[in-house]
Formats: sequence, structure tokens, C-alpha cells
Amino acid sequence: MFRRSQRDRPPVNDEPTSEKAHERFTYVHHGTTITGDVKASGRVRLHGAVHGDVEVDGLLEVAKDGVVDGASIVAAALVVLGRVRGAVRVSGKVEVWKGGVLEGDVRAGALDIEDGATFVGRSEMALPDGPPQLGAPSAAPSGAALAAGADAGGGNDSDGAAAERSADDDGSATAGDATRPGSV
Repeated sequence: MFRRSQRDRPPVNDEPTSEKAHERFTYVHHGTTITGDVKASGRVRLHGAVHGDVEVDGLLEVAKDGVVDGASIVAAALVVLGRVRGAVRVSGKVEVWKGGVLEGDVRAGALDIEDGATFVGRSEMALPDGPPQLGAPSAAPSGAALAAGADAGGGNDSDGAAAERSADDDGSATAGDATRPGSV
């Protein structure tokens, strides 16, 4: 479900293609550190580091050596090969490629995590500036709702996964093994 083949990746090079020759492009070179908020439009490729909030009206690419450490990262689309830490809000798609690390809560139209990538946080797939998409819960369920919904929604877990479910103090769900079918 989350796998993507190497051939599906767009080329990552520093030469603009002829069809994108007129596209706005910002490049932050390896070894460059920006401390403070960054606001840009078009395509931004980051090989250096940004310590502050980032807002891009376009595509933000965080290269293998790139680092974004901010409270807020806002973009039309985000590709992570390096390290991103902060609350992410993307109107389009967030892609975390093999070796990439994304730490923070994500609100995006789509989230694609490649095998070998790291994501630590919560995700919410939502329409841009709109309510969550159909089928998504509107609020975090309580522990009682989780226990009641476990048998009603996923059937009776014969392997004991339901017994491992619990609710944290903030109402979020945890499970002992999230890879088993029927677990949270």
C-alpha cells in the first residue's frame, strides 16, 4: 500500500527541464543555515538547514542533507528525503522517501511513506482548508468508544489484539502490535 518503485520517482537533479524552465526555483545549498522564518513561492529545494517556520506556495523538497526544524511547515506539496520536524500542513501530497525522517503532526490531502522512511507523529488526511475527508473520524474516539468499536467495526479479534488496545489520557489509541489486521 505504501510502496513505490524507484521508477516512479521524479528525477532529482539541479538542472531544470525545458518544460519547467520558467518555473520559480529557490535552491538552498548544502552548508547554508537559515535561522528565522522562510516564505517563498514556486519550487524550493533545500540541501541546507532552516531553523524556523517555512511557508512555500508550491513544492518544498528537503534533500538528503536538508533539515527543517520549525514549529510550522506549510506548502502545496512536500517531498522529504532529509529531516523535517514540526507541524506540517500541505494542501496536496506529502511524500517521505527512503531515508527521510518526518517528525510532527501532518495535515495533508495525501501521505505517501516509502519503505525505509521514518514518520513519527499523527496524520490527518483532509481537503485543503476543509473538513476531514469522508470516512475519517471527526474527533479522536474515547477509550470506551474504542473498546465498543473494536468488536463492532473489525469483528472479534481471535488473536487478542482487542485486549491490547488502550486509550491514552488524551484519548488517542495505542496498540501493542499495529501490524496485525484489526489493530488500531
